[in-house]
Amino acid sequence: MAQFFMKRKKGNRMNVAKKSKDALFDVAPKKNMTQRNPWLSAFLSGILPGLGQNYNGLLLRGLVYLIGINIILYVGLGYLYPSIMQVPDSPLPISFWQILSSTVAVLIFFYIYLHCIMDAYITARTINKSLASINVSQELRFTKCRKCGYDIGSDAEKCPVCGVKHEGGFNFGYIAVIGVTVIAFSVLYPLFQRPLNKILESERFPVAKKLEKTFDDNIEQHYNKLVSSFNSKRYDKALEILELFSSSERLDYKDVKSIYTKTHIATLEKQNSLIPQSNVKEKLKIYKQLLKFGPHNSEYQNRVRYYENQIEREESDLALLRRRWYLRSGLATVEGEVKNISKGALERVQVIITWYDNDGNMLTSDSAFIEKDPIFPEHTSFFQVIKLYEPSMKTAKIEFKDMDGNSIATYLGEQ
Repeated sequence: MAQFFMKRKKGNRMNVAKKSKDALFDVAPKKNMTQRNPWLSAFLSGILPGLGQNYNGLLLRGLVYLIGINIILYVGLGYLYPSIMQVPDSPLPISFWQILSSTVAVLIFFYIYLHCIMDAYITARTINKSLASINVSQELRFTKCRKCGYDIGSDAEKCPVCGVKHEGGFNFGYIAVIGVTVIAFSVLYPLFQRPLNKILESERFPVAKKLEKTFDDNIEQHYNKLVSSFNSKRYDKALEILELFSSSERLDYKDVKSIYTKTHIATLEKQNSLIPQSNVKEKLKIYKQLLKFGPHNSEYQNRVRYYENQIEREESDLALLRRRWYLRSGLATVEGEVKNISKGALERVQVIITWYDNDGNMLTSDSAFIEKDPIFPEHTSFFQVIKLYEPSMKTAKIEFKDMDGNSIATYLGEQ
């Protein structure tokens, strides 16, 4: 047994630099090197890539990580974006190529960043194990064989009695390092997002300025494509190009603004032709949008009024067919006719008349029941309200209520 462990210690002392399953890069401990904290090493590399490697005594490797990540940032953000964006054949060069290049740069950056953190953590553990094996005076540690229960060295690969391998369980430390890194990034990213956006928009950073310059350099080419698409009635294509002009705030270029209005009107009219007449709400929505592009168009104005009345009628229970008020023998008389446009009979319907003066101040009111009770669907009924006349009476308001005093939705039409 003693010979077995002495053989193990001798092998560890002479072959420290051999491959280890616990490290991405194997490290031979240097003279006077002390134990390293793996978590502290990973934390330092998470703050600044390469700092954890320097803490482990690997200055050159830390420098390689630091330079590598900075190159990815420079190439990905400072060089790759503008060079790809300047492809002249693409009608939408900004959105597509920006997504592609940013995705590639972010994936490479995170791969190197996580690799750096894991390397710092695993290397620190490897250094600690190597130092423990080299220190002959350190007391040997034993563990129980999971099969036969025999005491074996904690660093033994297999039990000398039963031969069962002891490779150790799954190392949750690696998962913990990745989890801590993801949490730290999710917390720190919102803090740096706004400053990063300011840098991207500043004059010192060339990306935004080069993108604007690229569009301005090719603005005539985009304009010719826009005119061609509009004349050939390819309005979907024209809208895509107009979006470029709008995002670049260049709708004032030549007659782009006029094409912008005409294209939207043509697109909305095409959508309107596909909507059935029974879909009143969608018709109203389309004509309201058309009215924004043609505010003085009488047809759009009339259509909006018509569909608004249709919606009001659909949501009403009564329709006021006619009304009038007149003065006779010192009495103010209001009379008219209503129609039940609901799906059920209406009982004890009363009409309330309120009179106002020239300034809109309420003077008096009176009420009466309509002639028919109940009034069935699609039936009409006459009503009349009489009140002693006052010289200040100028206008009258009509409303209808049920037997419980609740207002009945009434369609007034064009009256």
